[in-house]
Amino acid sequence: MKTSLIFSIILFFISSSHAQITFERLYQFGNDHCNGYAVSQNHDNSYIVAGSMGTNSTLHKILVFKTNEWGDTIWSKTFGDTIYNYYQAEAFSCLITNDSSILVCGWNYNNVYLLMLDQAGSTIWSKQIGKISDTEIGLSIKPTFEGGFIIAGLAYSYNGRNDLYLVNTNHNGDTVWTRTFGEVWLSEAGNDVVQTTDSGFLAVGYSHSDSTGFDKVLLVKTDKGGNLQWLKRLGNDSQHNNATFIALTSDNNCIITGSTGDYSSNAVLLLKLDQNGDTIWNKEILPPNSGYAYGNSVNILPDNECIITGGGGKGLFLLHTDSTGTLTWSHNFQELWTTGNEVSQTDDNGYIIVGYCWDPSYFVDRVYLVKTDENGLITGTQYKEEQQYPIVFPNPCHEKLIILANNDILGLDVLNSWGQTVYELSVNHPSNRISIDLSDNIPGLYIIVITTKTMKYAKKIVHL
Repeated sequence: MKTSLIFSIILFFISSSHAQITFERLYQFGNDHCNGYAVSQNHDNSYIVAGSMGTNSTLHKILVFKTNEWGDTIWSKTFGDTIYNYYQAEAFSCLITNDSSILVCGWNYNNVYLLMLDQAGSTIWSKQIGKISDTEIGLSIKPTFEGGFIIAGLAYSYNGRNDLYLVNTNHNGDTVWTRTFGEVWLSEAGNDVVQTTDSGFLAVGYSHSDSTGFDKVLLVKTDKGGNLQWLKRLGNDSQHNNATFIALTSDNNCIITGSTGDYSSNAVLLLKLDQNGDTIWNKEILPPNSGYAYGNSVNILPDNECIITGGGGKGLFLLHTDSTGTLTWSHNFQELWTTGNEVSQTDDNGYIIVGYCWDPSYFVDRVYLVKTDENGLITGTQYKEEQQYPIVFPNPCHEKLIILANNDILGLDVLNSWGQTVYELSVNHPSNRISIDLSDNIPGLYIIVITTKTMKYAKKIVHL
């Protein structure tokens, strides 16, 4: 596996008045796209991030990495069997179990994939769930009262339609039951699921109609055994409505977030529903000056206030509402090219957000991790534009080594492990991309020193 190349910067501060750690971090492993879809806080305040590395053309692999409480990477691992050019592996959800194991859910080899890891990132067990002839994807996993897990996602049977898919497993990931819900004339999926107070399950997602061209919010309520109790589709035939995340409130109702509108003028959808799926209130929220927005994740605070993340015209946002769904404050991070995929409250009453940031300079996605205080702020000195370190890849390398920087590279030196200079380059025509050939050098550890207009940066590399 390639040595991880962590493209991280960026500001981290301690709030002296509240003793809350806050930071922003960008991560890139290898030289491919990296996306973060889920984050969980460990009992020791470290974080586990799950997502994917790669593209449809380079083949996605499951990406899991661990950071300390400051966001510094402790380890990173990739998983998945991309043995054919159409098989992908991605992780969309993760959680920390009662024994501190890490459970990751997604898909691999066209089926739901469960991966149990220890805190060092070593595999305890893995499970494939689904039919050989179909495609099943796990988009969300939650613990059950019985000590097992419930998974929501979609099942695609190659008839042009997909159905909402539910899987109930025991604590070892062994399947207890699977269910599909949907109509042959609709394309439907489950984005999230919770266990309700009656031990049944409530799954949310979308229902797409080819006849109208629009989506509706899909609600599926089952009993403990996965038997359908009721199914509802919310919305109209003149705009899209999609539910991406569900959370239970302290008054035994639920909050759903997602999006509503058309693709050019979406707003964050926030619904409060009772136990029968009837609407208590319905809010459409547009962060200030954003133009459009969509909600990806909601977390319920102790007083039934809501914290929401997603993306839109001003990039990744963090929204706070009161218990009636009325917006009380909002913050944007990194502005354009960022999306927040999941948010949760941390043990110090701050918030951790994971998503991704697309850099137009490098044409690559990087995992974006943000830790805020209880007010959604990154505290310390005033926010300033990030300083970006050069990217060096591939690492390890066989022959060619590529250096990318956000400023023109003025020169570079390559030193061996004894500190001797084995390669020196003074750039006559500065560029932000340079390629060098190390094939004449013996295998081993080297240090490359890169000089740009704004900094001098040293990076360890391994030449094979």
